[in-house]
Amino acid sequence: MHEYPTKKSAGLVFISLFIISLFYVVFYSGKGMGDIQLLFRTVPGLLVCLAIGFLDDRYNFSSRRKLFFEIVFFIPYTYLFFPDFQLLGFAPDVPKIFYSIVLAGYIIFVTNVCNFMDGLDLYLTLSTFTALLIFRFIASGLPENNQTIIILLVVCLGSFVFFNFPPARLFMGDTGSLPLGYMIAILPFLGNSDHVIDLGYGFLLIPVFWVDGVLTILKRLYRRENIFRAHREHLYQKITLHSLDKRLTTILFSLCNLQSIPIYFLLKDSISLFAIVFIILLLNSILYLFLIRRLN
Repeated sequence: MHEYPTKKSAGLVFISLFIISLFYVVFYSGKGMGDIQLLFRTVPGLLVCLAIGFLDDRYNFSSRRKLFFEIVFFIPYTYLFFPDFQLLGFAPDVPKIFYSIVLAGYIIFVTNVCNFMDGLDLYLTLSTFTALLIFRFIASGLPENNQTIIILLVVCLGSFVFFNFPPARLFMGDTGSLPLGYMIAILPFLGNSDHVIDLGYGFLLIPVFWVDGVLTILKRLYRRENIFRAHREHLYQKITLHSLDKRLTTILFSLCNLQSIPIYFLLKDSISLFAIVFIILLLNSILYLFLIRRLN
């Protein structure tokens, strides 16, 4: 969707600032908020995503090579540093390596969908803000240090908005989109430690984003197209080309994710998380198919 060449890899700046800020808060802030476990769950994953993204921006890594490095890193990483969890209420009694493989697959899925969807000025940035806002609403009783992590990410990413506002002067590139995807993926683990962690909450964070990304990928796979090649098949791209300008598309698509907040609080006491996620994703999928058909 970009009309002229623009400098990229700006993610190297705001992600590096975020990592440095994490170390400062844990070790030097003097607030008694040191939590080494939080660093273990955030910094190594961020650094690996940052490195893979930068090398891809600089040397155009093949998609298979990126996927190989992600699999090799995330399976042992999640095994060593992440606790067991539920997925939409399901928690089978199986060895921990099974949980590690599922979690690694989930993280790789989220990081790469964010990478695929980063094709419009400010879209991934605003979607990340939306995800953090929704998480703050639906995850009650967040520990103070977890709240601080969210605030730090908002501040560090907020500094990028000035340069990425349409028409953008800088792009975050894979250097920014992969680490942001990683942070969105692990948000459920930043919730209240007194409750059982459920990855299903991740699907409530940016449902419009997930549906547009996944259904477009499935459609291109059905057509036997290379899903790693740049294209203009996403719904937000088609609407921008046919109807709206870039700024309006970015704002509308980002704000539409906020639907999760009223739907979740309306239904959470009467039906399961699985049912809530199913309803939200189904409604967005129907709307996606309707709009794609109209635009085509």
